[in-house]
Amino acid sequence: MDIFNLGRNDKIILTFKARPDKMNNKIENLLSHPFWEFSIAMYSQQEAKQGCLALQERLSMNVNIILFICWLAQTGRGRLQRNDFIKITHLLNRWHNAITQTLRGLRRLISKAFIPQNIQACKQDILSQEIAAEQIEQLMLAKHFEQLSSAPRTTLQKATDAVVSMRTYAKSIGVTYNEQDQQAIQQILTHVFAKISMGDLKQICQPVS
Repeated sequence: MDIFNLGRNDKIILTFKARPDKMNNKIENLLSHPFWEFSIAMYSQQEAKQGCLALQERLSMNVNIILFICWLAQTGRGRLQRNDFIKITHLLNRWHNAITQTLRGLRRLISKAFIPQNIQACKQDILSQEIAAEQIEQLMLAKHFEQLSSAPRTTLQKATDAVVSMRTYAKSIGVTYNEQDQQAIQQILTHVFAKISMGDLKQICQPVS
């Protein structure tokens, strides 16, 4: 799906509020997608959110891709291969770099600046549009991989799928995570797979020798 060449039926209007419970009903089709609902649930968990942001800041990993990996694994859709991440990079990079990153940079710039209180609405508007851009990335991912179907998997198998996909993603963008990054991944997966024991999670997250 090329977001720069959307058809009439794919039109998305960036005119909704920052809070998920008050978003414009014009994007109801996106909000109702299971991947988006999963992401909202994950981001309501402070530890999972911090883990995602830590990987974003330290390794430049895309939070939406991290969440997509977790959602695919949790729903039994398996793991992604290196070629999948090459496709994802091609799919998202133009939008992510031109739109999402630009909006994030503007928001951070305004956050650091001393501006009158009555101009704070500008920051909120940019935040709203940044969230819109993130949601469009999610829709692009979900639509591109919608052919993936669920299969019976144990919780341990699903968690392993997530860990392997995370490693493959890191390799595909040329980064290697350290112990601190490993802990961030465990922090995320603890909330994705609540029923798995911490011992099992630590074991599957161990670096491959």
